[in-house]
Amino acid sequence: MIREIMQICEPYGETVDFALDMDWIEWVVLHRHGLIEENYGGAVFNTTVQQYISVPRDMYPNKIFVVCENQIVKQELMTTMKKRFEGRLEVTSSGHDNIEIGCLGVGKDIAVDEILKRLNLKKNQAAAIGDEINDLAMLKCIPYGFAMSSAREEIKRQVPYSITSVHELIEWCMKHNK
Repeated sequence: MIREIMQICEPYGETVDFALDMDWIEWVVLHRHGLIEENYGGAVFNTTVQQYISVPRDMYPNKIFVVCENQIVKQELMTTMKKRFEGRLEVTSSGHDNIEIGCLGVGKDIAVDEILKRLNLKKNQAAAIGDEINDLAMLKCIPYGFAMSSAREEIKRQVPYSITSVHELIEWCMKHNK
């Protein structure tokens, strides 16, 4: 799959970089044009994707990020990848310059359900905040889903609440729980 994504990206040359998100501390980056370093600054880059796929691994990426230089390239790649990976992978976006590729049926909503289950909490005891399309399932799976006021209208329309900051959400939660 990683090689397939690399082949799809190859014709775009220096207008595309991509990274494998291994866990919360390791990103493996395809070093091409430096878009990831430019756009996402302080991340730690351990190795290149080419090195990663040439060595037997027991750890697999939980998400693949494709970073695009412009919106036209992003739209073309999203269309191609959605078609190519339909039924196999989830292709979405969390920002103006990126595409996220992950496993089907594994999203933030599933993570919220798992966290609530482990903590023995009900859905009405949780709140979530988000601002992008990839946050929608999470925001809609609980009664207290908050879209950032800076989110696109299509996102704000689909969730019950809008808020300007994480600080404001924390204050809301404290008042709501009194």
